[in-house]
Amino acid sequence: MKKLSPLAGMRFDNKASENLKSTVYPLCIGLIGLILGFLSLAFVILTYGRSQFVPYIVTVDNNGSILNVGALEKSHEISDEMIAAFACDFLEHIYTFSSDKSLQQSFITKAYASILLRSSAKDFLDAHYQSKDYMQSDSNETVKTYVSSLVRLSKDSYQADFSTKTIKGDEVVTDNYKALLSLKQLPLEHKDLNLLRLNPLGLFIYEITVSKRYEALES
Repeated sequence: MKKLSPLAGMRFDNKASENLKSTVYPLCIGLIGLILGFLSLAFVILTYGRSQFVPYIVTVDNNGSILNVGALEKSHEISDEMIAAFACDFLEHIYTFSSDKSLQQSFITKAYASILLRSSAKDFLDAHYQSKDYMQSDSNETVKTYVSSLVRLSKDSYQADFSTKTIKGDEVVTDNYKALLSLKQLPLEHKDLNLLRLNPLGLFIYEITVSKRYEALES
């Protein structure tokens, strides 16, 4: 048997090392690239799942001066005044009727953005808008809504007294109503700027009943 010289053995080792490097290095680079790709994908998914817009709440006094400015967190505290304003706006949006078609459409859109879509409030709103064509543009009728009182009955329930004034030509008719509202606050997960503008507080009405009030006649 012919023995290999130390020089030949060294050449063999160098060649084996070069072959190993040419095989392992691309595998390592590919593995690192694959890991970076997974990390990038996870970052995109995580970023997409988060809210893309941050709502801010601004508190002002009766003169319009700014008292406080702060970002709303997912579990933010909402004052009783803010809840009262939300409930009053909701009733005004669904019962006010304007001949301005674009304005009326904004009322309807805001009303649906204020309710839970799988709730009895959704059924009430559907029946309400089916009872009258609120998008008719040739009507000379106008309905204005005024909320006179709002009382908290429980943690999530409120009672509101409101009236509507229907104006048609020279004729003015006033009707009085009582509404029972149940609402809840949901975590802010807004990913769409339009949804954020429609309901920035994350308050949603899930139950509503409205009945007509008749004033007792004086004897």
